[in-house]
Amino acid sequence: MCDRVHELCNSIPNRHLLAIVSAYLDDDSLLKNFCKAPAAMSFHHAFLGGLLEHTLNAMEVANVVAPFYPGLSRDLLLAGIFLHDIAKTWELSYDAAFGYTDGGQLIGHIVKSAMWVEEKAKQAEASLGEPIPRQLIEVLQHIILSHHDRPEFGSPRAPATPEAIAVHMIENMDAK
Repeated sequence: MCDRVHELCNSIPNRHLLAIVSAYLDDDSLLKNFCKAPAAMSFHHAFLGGLLEHTLNAMEVANVVAPFYPGLSRDLLLAGIFLHDIAKTWELSYDAAFGYTDGGQLIGHIVKSAMWVEEKAKQAEASLGEPIPRQLIEVLQHIILSHHDRPEFGSPRAPATPEAIAVHMIENMDAK
């Protein structure tokens, strides 16, 4: 499953998105945790490796669905789905029983995932030797911030772009 996530991520032709995603893929510690973490405490994919399975399922659906909707950016869908729950690796503790870390309790995976995009975009810029367009970073952060759909479900923002709506729908379908 880890190899397939790598394969789908590496199929992103947009060099800026690929550079951002590659900054995550090159983080061995993060990827090790990503492949081991549960996706949740109890709601969905609440088992070791659940985050990887949930993310891969959603990426596979996006990869199949994207050609039917030419107005959607497949690149943004794949990157957004890959990153939407990435900070669950930080939010949850899963060495013994599942629980929340202190940071997970205080900040949560949605906000932390969006924050990490800033850090990884800086690494991507250094790797590319050119700036990542600010609008692209913000669109990617919006996908992450809106993937739970509404504030009552934990999203700081409701989805406001076609890709954010699609990511929400695809990942929500897999979660349920």
